[in-house]
Amino acid sequence: MTVYTIDRFEGDVAVMLERGNETVQRDIPVAELPSTVEQGDILDIEFDEDGTVRKAVTLTEQTLAAKQRAEALLQKLLDQNK
Repeated sequence: MTVYTIDRFEGDVAVMLERGNETVQRDIPVAELPSTVEQGDILDIEFDEDGTVRKAVTLTEQTLAAKQRAEALLQKLLDQNK
């Protein structure tokens, strides 16, 4: 399984970036992912040989931690501009 972050949605496709190597992008049909996924979610995904998703698990704790780090960084930048 490989860990990805949902970068964005383009229609019925989730644009996923591989964690640790964001230059690797995969476009995955939203229908193959858990119904509750949102932009910024981190997922552990296993693919079949034909490239379809065999299993996708949202990594809730990692997602929450990443969002908190991003919010803290944004707040720090905003505070510096006051």
